[in-house]
Amino acid sequence: MLLFSCDSDEDPYLSISKTEFFISDTGGSQSIMIDTNEGWTARASQAWCTVSPADGGSSVRTAQITAEANDTHNDRSCTVTFTVGSISRTVNITQRQKSGLLVTKNTFNISSNSQIIEVELKTNIEVEVVIPQEAKSWVSYVGTRALESKTLSLNINENSEYSNRSAKIVIKNAANNLQETVTITQDADKGLIIGNDKFELSNEGGTIEVNVKANVEYEIEISDKWITHVDTRGLTETTLQFQVA
Repeated sequence: MLLFSCDSDEDPYLSISKTEFFISDTGGSQSIMIDTNEGWTARASQAWCTVSPADGGSSVRTAQITAEANDTHNDRSCTVTFTVGSISRTVNITQRQKSGLLVTKNTFNISSNSQIIEVELKTNIEVEVVIPQEAKSWVSYVGTRALESKTLSLNINENSEYSNRSAKIVIKNAANNLQETVTITQDADKGLIIGNDKFELSNEGGTIEVNVKANVEYEIEISDKWITHVDTRGLTETTLQFQVA
């Protein structure tokens, strides 16, 4: 009697139980189940993320992925790649940011027009918006809309005064003792004001003075040649002299 045997080599394979998970800012671990018929290795892409054991044979079916506490105010990510020969499988780990509050832009210099400004927040906590009492007549809180980050909207009334104005808006979370300040400076309304606009002179002529208050550049146009402008110096308040022949 003749006996025949036939060797059948099984192709290598690799599968893992999870391809993605999230870890809180305080850190923690997750177990990954590994199904393979050969020896495997594992490698983490970031130092704050480790995998144990980092290698094993076909009999080792579990690996532990551990993330350290996240002390930053940004989410962070890491990949752990399991490899068997030319086969690889990847686990994507995302770790939440530490409870924090960050305003991406703290200073706004805006025109005198009525408008809405948007303050981008990077936060994972509820916030309170504090507007100083003296600014409530021209700054109001519209609301917050959630995007990838949060955007806080503030309504700014038109500045009809002839001087700049400024306010400091506080965004805070009392429970975590976190606070950010946004400074808004609004331009003055553009103004050009003259005192008397009518003058009567004798036939002998003379010099008249026109008081000008302005916070913009201006030009002087004279319609008749018998009136000439006498150059004077001035700052925000100017007295112009005209010679009348």
